[in-house]
This record gives sequence, C-alpha cells and structure tokens, in this order.
Amino acid sequence: MPAWIAQLFAVPAFTSRFGYEYKGQYVISAKWQSALAAVSIAGLFIGAPIVAVLMDRYGRRPTLLLCLVLSAAFTFIQFFSTTLPVLLVGTLLMGCVLGCFGVLSLTYAMEVAPLHLRGVLGGLYSVGIITGPVLATALAQGAVNMSSVWAYRMGFAIQWVWPLFLFPASFFVPESPVWLTRQGRAADAEAALRRLAVPGLDVLPDLERMVELDRQEQSFEASSSYTDIFKGTNLRRTMISTISYASIATTGNNLANNTAYFMLLAGVDADTGLYWSLGCTLAAFVASFAGLYILARCRRRRIYIWAQLISSLCLLLIGFLQLEPGYYQSRKAVSAQGGFMVVWNLTYGAVIGPLSTVIMAEVSSNALRAKTVAFASMVQSVVVVLGMTIHPYFLAPESAHLQGFVGFIAGGSGILWTLWAFFLLPETSLSIEKLDDLFHRQVSTRRFTG
Repeated sequence: MPAWIAQLFAVPAFTSRFGYEYKGQYVISAKWQSALAAVSIAGLFIGAPIVAVLMDRYGRRPTLLLCLVLSAAFTFIQFFSTTLPVLLVGTLLMGCVLGCFGVLSLTYAMEVAPLHLRGVLGGLYSVGIITGPVLATALAQGAVNMSSVWAYRMGFAIQWVWPLFLFPASFFVPESPVWLTRQGRAADAEAALRRLAVPGLDVLPDLERMVELDRQEQSFEASSSYTDIFKGTNLRRTMISTISYASIATTGNNLANNTAYFMLLAGVDADTGLYWSLGCTLAAFVASFAGLYILARCRRRRIYIWAQLISSLCLLLIGFLQLEPGYYQSRKAVSAQGGFMVVWNLTYGAVIGPLSTVIMAEVSSNALRAKTVAFASMVQSVVVVLGMTIHPYFLAPESAHLQGFVGFIAGGSGILWTLWAFFLLPETSLSIEKLDDLFHRQVSTRRFTG
C-alpha cells in the first residue's frame, strides 16, 4: 500500500523508531522519504513487463495465484522491518507485485466482461486505486496517538487480508476464455464461458467469435512479443493506450496529492489544510462511484474531452486566483482555490481517472493487450516519478515557490491532452472485432462508430 508509506512520515510512533531527532521532534530525512516513495513506483515499472510475459505464457489464473503468494510473503518484510533499508527492500518488492496486479486485473477484466460491462469493470479498478489513499488516511488518523509498533504495522498487516480472501476465491474463477482460445484449447474455453455465463445461456456463438477473432489477429500478427506493439496499426493503438494513461499524471495529480502542503504555504493552519486534503480525497472517492454509471451509459470520446476541458479550466482558474493582490492575506482567494481543487477531484474521480484506465486497457488487440497495458503502465510510472521529483521544487518556498501558478502548468498540460483527444482519440466503447477492423482499415479518428 504505497499510500500508507506516505502517511507514515506523520505518525510519531514510526518516526521515533525509524527517524532521528531534529529540533525536539523525530523526523524521517528527505532522502529516505524520497527513496521510499520512488521505489514504490520503481516496483510498478519492474513488475508490469514481467507479469505480461508470465500471464501470456502460463495463463491469467496461475499468475494471479503466484502474485498473491508473493504479496503475502513480501508483506512479512515490511511488517517486521526494523530499519529503513529493510523497509525499502520490502516496499520495492511489494511495488513489483502491485505492478503485476494492475496489468493482470485490467487485462482479465477486458477479456471476460461483456461489452456493456467493460467500462464498469475498468471503473471499479479506479475505485480501488482511490480507496487506498482514503483507507490509509483513515488509518493514519487513528495511528497518530498510538505509541506501540502497531501504529505503523497495522497498515502493513491489512495487506495480508487480500491474499487470505482472494487466494481461495481464485479457484472459483475460470481461466480467461480468450487466453485459452489463443492456446488452441477451445473445449476449455467453452467450459470457462459456461462458468462465466448465466445457466442455460448458449455460449457457442461467443466461442465461435473468439476463435474467429483469434484467427484474424494471428493472420495480422505472426507473434505477440513486445516489439509487435510498435508495428503497423498496433503502434497507433499503443500510442492511444499510453498517452491516455500517462497523461493523467500530468494534469493536476501532483497538486491534488499535495493539497495540505499547498494550503499550509498559503497561510492556512495545519488542521484546516488537512481537512481540505481529506475533502479533496473524499470528493474523488465519491465521484468514482458516479463514474461507474457514466462509463456504463456514455461514449468514451465525448465525455473524455469535456472532462479534460473542465479539469483544465479548474487548474487555470487556480493559477489566475494567485494573481489577486494581497493573496497571502486573502482567505477568499485561497478558499476559492480549494474549491476548484475539489471540483478537479470530482472530475478526476468520476471521469478522467476511470476513463483513462478503461481506454488504456480496451484499445489494444486481444493478442497484445497484456503487453500494451504493461507498456502503458511503465510509461506512466516514469511520468509519475518525474512529477514527484519536479513538483516539490515548484511549491517549495526556497525554490520556485509558484504556489497557485502551478495551475497554469497543469492546466496547460490538460489543454494539450484535450486537443490530442479531439484530433487523435477514437471512440473505444466498441466490440473487439469492430475495433480490430477499424484500426486495420486505418479509419480516421472521428469515423470510429459502432
């Protein structure tokens, strides 16, 4: 749980055990804070390409079981760590597993979901991503006044709950019929489809469709290696997948993740700043459930463009509010900036976060989906690390101290992605067969229709 690592730096029981005394209080050095944050993302970068190869070779379910076992094992390292280097190793290894889970879950969801539920399942992935920081924040609030080792260990202990529940549950989940079809195991694919379908439903048409789709994809693609995602029409699909997913890390995420710090620099007291931060997080969390309805009902392209436009407008307004004379003496300007941060989080939680994830996962072909998702995840990891490295210098008083002017940078980035979507993002809420046909015929962006 990377969000828990970030919260631990404010938990006294953790800082007194792992930190050093500075001006009467225990702190974790900036070097170690950066290292622990960076290895979480580095783990995602390492795990994503590895799991794509494993799941294509051995199947989705065996790979999931392996990841669950590794997750439980690596949690022991974090839970029993007594030094920062040991915690660093445990966090890196857990990051690798989390990278595996991301690629694995999205690929499987896109392969087994019927067309009308594809967006909803992708949206549930985003709900889970947003739930992590909410849970970590709630645990940290309770841990602040605890003095025992459980103040920081309880967050790690919760990580054991998921393998304990999901490992036995995985035996009731069928292997991906798409993967089985690609292995030439039509009978097993039919059995998997019957387990996924309601009793009495004729699954033979679906099986025939999968077999035919596999035949067509193999006629276009002789192999399914990483190099193939950059060849022919697959390059266009890879670019769409990667840009839609990586772009969400450049349009306000860093500002949203540092809401409390932003408010503190604006002259707001620490408690109020934390309330603003919690409010923004809860706004994104609640909105993510509304996003499930939007994904089930709306076409991807149009709602994505409008959401990016609204998000960019909020960020630009945060920048313009910084221009108010006497900004640091004006609570109205700061409160207005906080309000636009809340609106940004609502837009992100309901549309941009889940929709970018769904587009990333559904735009690729069946044969290359795992590797395309892995590549997009790797690129996003790099963008996230760059943002985490650069953004503190934008806000820090001893550096650029841009404060609200950061909104111009993030908002400008959002305008760029809005234009990209208008000209280059096709409608992706179509059947796999239709998407394959449109991409192979090199149909223009705005002619993608079902």
